[in-house]
Amino acid sequence: MSSFSASTSFGGGNVLARLQTVFNVPLPARLYEAEVFIKTTSTKELRNVLPMLLENIFGFGNEPGWGLERLTMSYHRQEFEYGRRFFSPEGSLLKAIYALQSDPYLTYEFPLSCLPSPTRHSLEQGGLPLFLVNKLQSSNMGRSVLSLGAFEFYLFHFAFFLVNNQWQKPSVSWNNLMDFLYPVLVEDYLHYYLPLEKSALTSRCPIPAPVRSPVVSPVSVASGPVPGFSPPMSHYSPKSPRSSLLRPSLNSSLHQQSFSDQPVIDQGETEVWRCHTVVQVFTEFWLNQNSLEEDRHGILQSSNPMADEDPFAYLFERFLPTANHMRIARTFVKYIHFFANSASPEVISPYQPPAVNPLDKFKRCVRQQVIRKKLYSFLRHAFDRWPLDSSFRLVLETWLSYIQPWRYSDLTQINASLERLHEQDDKQIDERWSKFIHENLLFYTVLWRQFFPHVFRMDLTSPFSSYMLYRVVKVLSSPNLTNIIEQAEGLLYDSITPFSHVPMGSDLGGSFLALDRGNLGALIHQQLSELERPGFVYQPMFGEDTLHKVGVLVRQIMSAHSAVKALQDQAASSSSKGWFSWLNFSLFDSSKAYGDLTKGEVKKLDMHLNYSLTKLCEMYQLKIPDENTQDNSQTSADFSSAHLHSPANSCIPDMEETEDGYRLTPLGRYQIINKKLQFDHYYDRDPAEQLIKSYENVTLVRLLHRFCSYVNTQFGSEIRRWCERNDLLGSMACVYFAPPIAPDQEIRSPLSRELKEKLSQPRLNLRFLANYRNMMTLAIGYLLIHFAFGYGPVGFLFVVLLFTFMVGFFKALLKPRAVKLKPH
Repeated sequence: MSSFSASTSFGGGNVLARLQTVFNVPLPARLYEAEVFIKTTSTKELRNVLPMLLENIFGFGNEPGWGLERLTMSYHRQEFEYGRRFFSPEGSLLKAIYALQSDPYLTYEFPLSCLPSPTRHSLEQGGLPLFLVNKLQSSNMGRSVLSLGAFEFYLFHFAFFLVNNQWQKPSVSWNNLMDFLYPVLVEDYLHYYLPLEKSALTSRCPIPAPVRSPVVSPVSVASGPVPGFSPPMSHYSPKSPRSSLLRPSLNSSLHQQSFSDQPVIDQGETEVWRCHTVVQVFTEFWLNQNSLEEDRHGILQSSNPMADEDPFAYLFERFLPTANHMRIARTFVKYIHFFANSASPEVISPYQPPAVNPLDKFKRCVRQQVIRKKLYSFLRHAFDRWPLDSSFRLVLETWLSYIQPWRYSDLTQINASLERLHEQDDKQIDERWSKFIHENLLFYTVLWRQFFPHVFRMDLTSPFSSYMLYRVVKVLSSPNLTNIIEQAEGLLYDSITPFSHVPMGSDLGGSFLALDRGNLGALIHQQLSELERPGFVYQPMFGEDTLHKVGVLVRQIMSAHSAVKALQDQAASSSSKGWFSWLNFSLFDSSKAYGDLTKGEVKKLDMHLNYSLTKLCEMYQLKIPDENTQDNSQTSADFSSAHLHSPANSCIPDMEETEDGYRLTPLGRYQIINKKLQFDHYYDRDPAEQLIKSYENVTLVRLLHRFCSYVNTQFGSEIRRWCERNDLLGSMACVYFAPPIAPDQEIRSPLSRELKEKLSQPRLNLRFLANYRNMMTLAIGYLLIHFAFGYGPVGFLFVVLLFTFMVGFFKALLKPRAVKLKPH
């Protein structure tokens, strides 16, 4: 967005010069000078230069920004303290913004190009998201822009700063959020604008009620595509009333009001307007960068050849959040839980109507009606696209934070450490949380299934990977949680097919069972259509397909646990050797006995794997495998009969037999990716049709292939008939025309059914004669026989045929066929 160009029309030349002077001083002095500038500048002059100030602060457009993401308390203490005071909710900057907000006709333009991709695509398709109701206006140049009040204009810049690509590339890692300025400001804004107590809200809203034009229906506004996405110029519009981000439930009273110069807003709406604005803006920019619809279409760039047919194709751009972005999203989700759980209990009395508290009403609906859908798409996209490294823990913790609202019900624990919150994971879940679990069923079931591909590719002998699995299993195995999920899935299937039945869990209490099952089932069914894309097929959390994946995961845990046990046994045996072993004393550092891991890390790793294995078997009512067994085939037989389980000393990855042939299981892919096991032979094609090697004669390979193809095509049935004989001639035929895969040979590589049938057919293959080594061997043999016996080429050929016959004869005698070929 360009700098404010019309400010000089208000006599602000001196103001612009002073502001430019503030921009040119070093950062510590800049914060102080900016505070002095705001205090000594009138509101009339300040409203004209506010866009320039925010652009310079947050690095908008061509401005470099003030580097808020790099200011730390430990290394930049003075700048950190000045910055926190300057940007605080009661600081000089926001006090000036409050004063500008009181003007009902002061608006600023924000470019549509900075909005998230799903919102831009919705505008291009002719729709108007609820978030932008009454904010979309046409500028003087005919482009559509967002018209925002001063407070919203500041929040848009503040929230967009986190997803702005300008500073994400060279950004630093916020390992300690409370050490960096931007995360601290996020915490301050959440505590200030989303207070947990109503008394704090009243004292923190000193500005007059916002004044806006009447709410415009989305249908009337969104009658066609929105033209133009080029960043517009900021300007002061003296005739455009301010809009807001209020939901229709809060705007219903305004539909009956007639338009006037000073429309009035209800006092209850005034109290929660600031809360709505903060939650909507943060949710839009931080959780709405991708949608499931975009994932379905895939990445489409403007250079795509299909862009000419679809002019909106360039809008489908996948946004991968950074680790810092994920940390802020988790902070936001946790505080939303505290905010929603702080609502006063709803008292229903038959004698008097309940007193409606606007703040409590907003707290009760903020999760389901504002956060849920965008957070679901945000997490689904992160599960799909996040790289496979230890930072995936940030995604998991964000997910686990949302599905555990009971951890954030005690307001005294709002500043509790992560360890203290983890202590509540294994507590009994009260039945009052059943409604939340029902309303967010897909967060528990769909994302749990989406976690499997990640864990299948993890090396569970790594402390990071084993801890991530441990955290997920510990949360989902919380007491009573599986019962509530089974109950919710039963209601879902009852709403779809009334006569179907899904096994329920144990009794969840009379108050829960007293709820209307039909309404709850319809609510869960509506959740599917709202959160998921069309054509989505729901897979139960305790269905057969999920049980199959759990079985594979159990075997993977057992494999990792065996590796850890072997490491512990090796370290114990090495420490027991030496001259000082009887004194329990070693000349070497025992911490190096486990390679890169310490003894404590190996102990935790073993504990995490044992816990995950036990809880998974308890969740799905599986028999806990014997830790002393070395044969995984017996244990895995309880999970799936379709798997091919090799012996204990086998060194091939895990496979399964499907309708299309043999395929790698997720465990097998995990074993190959982590280089645990490899295939001895891999048949991806007929060995006779492989690419010509450097040690083969090209011409001879092609001639022999043509000759063998002719023989196999013309005499294939005769060769098959000879190999099916039960006498000595049949055994000799199997020696000469042996197929690449013998009938009794164990399949030791992924193989399609068609290729297996082709490779199991007997055929003539003379490609070995094109090998230079074999050609040299025949040449040397010919010279020896020629000088020893005087045989020529014909005699040498007779000797070779006789030798070939004798080899086949003795092979047929010494190794009779174990399995006969079945008739074709």
